[in-house]
Amino acid sequence: MSEPRQAAGAALDLALRLHLGYFLAEVLTHPRDPRFAGKAIPVRNLLIVGGLSLLFPALHLVRRRWRRYPFWTDALWLSLLWLDMAGNSLDLYDRYSHFDLLPHFHGTGAAAIAMRRGFVLSRRRAFWFTNALHALLEAQELATDVLFGTHNVRGWRDTAGDLIAGLLGSGSYLWVGQATSMDREYVLFHRIADLDSAAVRREIAARGLKPLIDFQNIDSEEGQQLFRARNGTRVPALWDGEGLVIGRPAVLARPWHHCGRRAARHAVRGHAACPGRGDSSRPSMATPGDTRPATRRATASQRRL
Repeated sequence: MSEPRQAAGAALDLALRLHLGYFLAEVLTHPRDPRFAGKAIPVRNLLIVGGLSLLFPALHLVRRRWRRYPFWTDALWLSLLWLDMAGNSLDLYDRYSHFDLLPHFHGTGAAAIAMRRGFVLSRRRAFWFTNALHALLEAQELATDVLFGTHNVRGWRDTAGDLIAGLLGSGSYLWVGQATSMDREYVLFHRIADLDSAAVRREIAARGLKPLIDFQNIDSEEGQQLFRARNGTRVPALWDGEGLVIGRPAVLARPWHHCGRRAARHAVRGHAACPGRGDSSRPSMATPGDTRPATRRATASQRRL
């Protein structure tokens, strides 16, 4: 990621955290305000600021999954917390009866993308995981209304609408991420002294794809941690955002698609796009224009070594 983009992500992340701090201070200093009455908002905001908002800092410190802090992913995660707290601060939940559909739509969608990036989940798992959490949160709101006399839920239709909004939000965000490659990340796991790894590195460099793929040497501490997090067993292995493609023949035979604007720029310059799934009509990392089967191309490449 470029330095200006990283700086912009850091600025947005900081702005969101400052806003969360303001929302917490507001509810703690005005706990009897009509906007917050009967909703257990002070406890809710304390849990958000002191717990949920620290998810990605904790992941970065404990797991060291990223080379640099993922400000944009963290900002996406914080945005769902911000929208919920802003809705209470601006009294939008009470003023507009259907406003809560927006936080449930965006919140579940943003959580699906953030969980996918933070915990290396497939899109299917991210979808069901976030919607399961969403259902548990809805159950918690119902339980607190019954047991503690709060009034967060307006009836079964309110709960049903929230759950449907969550399903639509998570599905939409994940679909957009897949269609635009916004949530794709490509990582080549390799060893410096491994001949197959060297062949794949040379081919990626020759195709002009190095800016699109993060090289991780598994003999380094960071590379080893990332490799283990993806259940890697041997190199070379290419992570395409969904799973590992293992072995030199499989990686070299990989077709290319879905790279977004960066790939379009590379294509204009005569280079390939990025490694994707299942589009055999597009060129692979084998020699351009070579129509031989992937296994034969890989064998020929091995002979050239």
